[in-house]
Amino acid sequence: MRRYPFTPQVLDALPEELAELFRGLELTLLGEIASRLKIAGQLNEVTVQDIRALRALGVDLEDIKQAVSDATNTGMDKLDALLDDVVERNQAYYTDLIDLAQVTAPERLVDERDIAAIRRQTWGAYKNITGSMGFLVAQGGRLTFLEPAKAYEWSLDSAVLQIQSGAISYNQAIAEAVKQLADSGLKTVNYESGHVDSVDVAVRRAVMTGVNQLNQKYREQSMDDLGTDLVEVTAHLGARNIDGPMGWENHAAWQGKVYRWKAKSRTSKGKYPSFEDACGVGSVTGIGGANCRHSYWPFIEGVSECTYTDEQLEAMKPENRPKIQFEGREYDDYQATQKQRQIERTIRKQKRRKAAYEAAGLDDQAQNANIRLRRLNEKYRQFSKAAGLPEQRERMQVLNKLASNLNAPQRKLTQGEEAFQPEKAVDSLLKRLEKSSGMGDNINVLRYYAQNTDFVKDSQIHGPIGYDPKNDVIRFNPNIPLPKGVDRDGILAHELAHRADHLVYDASVSKEWQNAIKQAEEAIRGHETEIAAWFRQGGKYADNAFLADIISALSFNRIRTPYGHPMGYWEYPLNREREIFANLTAIDVLYGMGALSDLKEFDSIIEAFKNIIRLGM
Repeated sequence: MRRYPFTPQVLDALPEELAELFRGLELTLLGEIASRLKIAGQLNEVTVQDIRALRALGVDLEDIKQAVSDATNTGMDKLDALLDDVVERNQAYYTDLIDLAQVTAPERLVDERDIAAIRRQTWGAYKNITGSMGFLVAQGGRLTFLEPAKAYEWSLDSAVLQIQSGAISYNQAIAEAVKQLADSGLKTVNYESGHVDSVDVAVRRAVMTGVNQLNQKYREQSMDDLGTDLVEVTAHLGARNIDGPMGWENHAAWQGKVYRWKAKSRTSKGKYPSFEDACGVGSVTGIGGANCRHSYWPFIEGVSECTYTDEQLEAMKPENRPKIQFEGREYDDYQATQKQRQIERTIRKQKRRKAAYEAAGLDDQAQNANIRLRRLNEKYRQFSKAAGLPEQRERMQVLNKLASNLNAPQRKLTQGEEAFQPEKAVDSLLKRLEKSSGMGDNINVLRYYAQNTDFVKDSQIHGPIGYDPKNDVIRFNPNIPLPKGVDRDGILAHELAHRADHLVYDASVSKEWQNAIKQAEEAIRGHETEIAAWFRQGGKYADNAFLADIISALSFNRIRTPYGHPMGYWEYPLNREREIFANLTAIDVLYGMGALSDLKEFDSIIEAFKNIIRLGM
């Protein structure tokens, strides 16, 4: 069974769809307001009296109100579905865990009334956020909070005041108003405390509060049913490593270990550190506190196995990790994640400016914003690569047509670069398969899918090619070159293997496959230096990108290879299982399994792979 239902990465991603929804609303409202200002600007250098007349007439703001209503209602549906999913995941996980421990438990682990109460509380927080949205602007020397329907009127009033001063033109005044709205973004205010947040941040917090409360209910009830007082804490790279007076402020120091929870009746026999004292349970600076992605799950003495070995936890410590160099500065993993978030926030602000300037017809400002946006996107790409971090573009995606193309990597390929071309790639792979020494069943499956797969051009994806299981198509981006030094036929074979795995083999959830990967992981442990030499220039596997990626997966990137996914990618559930299967498929059909005959470390996964292919057929 899976170690726990929510890794730090999954928890971090859970509220993202709702956050994206309100980022889209943000751009919709900016577009609606700014486009009305463009219409007003057609009067050219109008007099103050004309602007006042326009202001007095009022405008139809139903579109703005409808956009807010639509986003709010859609968000409520998504929130309900998300909470349902959290309940189902917890129920399934703890049912399996209780069966494994061979104890008796009620059919429903958490009372429906408790779940309903958490759901109502989350609904209430969500409604408070969506009922108090607006823009924060400067007015009369102080910051003023404006509901969306008032922002257009404020923009015209602001223009009147600035024109009256005689210092600037109408268009300059409108540009300044548009910039203020865009820089503010959509905010939400707590009228009791006066605290103001960006809407997407507030929504993420409300969602995560509900999710954490549900998880906590299941933990507490299941620990009682399991008769354990132990918990295992999750771990991830880039954990907070800042020391504080209580000790628990440094999350990197305590992550990934097993602790005894003193609040529970003592049942464990071994010696374990105190959960409360080490991890700061209940503190805003401790586990589950502000911006913390760690969680914890019941651990059964004598039954559960530790998720992380001592070697893995040691390798995650900041002092044992290489520093990241970028533009003359040095970052550790935690600082790198904070820097990546900062760049993302700047990109979102620049997108808002560009979208609003375009809607208002301010072409020069829009062009300047677009130039700045391109530079930021390139900096984001370069920094993420230097830091070994996945590009979390989902944090910056928006749902509004005004920004539909902002993330697309648009550029001309340079000489020597080649993008993926479906017909050419399929023809080349089919010819390769005719001469392949790989497993016959594997070759037949890939030959079938090569001739019966839909390829969709998509300039929004951030790689040259990728399988989309939701829509069962392979997407390719004509603006991104295929990687140099990698067998081009193998790239297509790899993605077709993902499709075959999804539709036929289901290898990623096979117990045999998961156990085989664990065995291979243990087999390479202690041989890191020797294996790393395989992929250096002149090494026996220097040109085998697919094997390099397998080693990257098995070692969680402890073994540095010239090809491989970033470290954070392997922490997502089932990513290792899927990628190792696809990589082995590419190796088999391109070179035959004989290419790995001298790798005794791979005996377990090669045997399991052969069994899956045979059974799948």
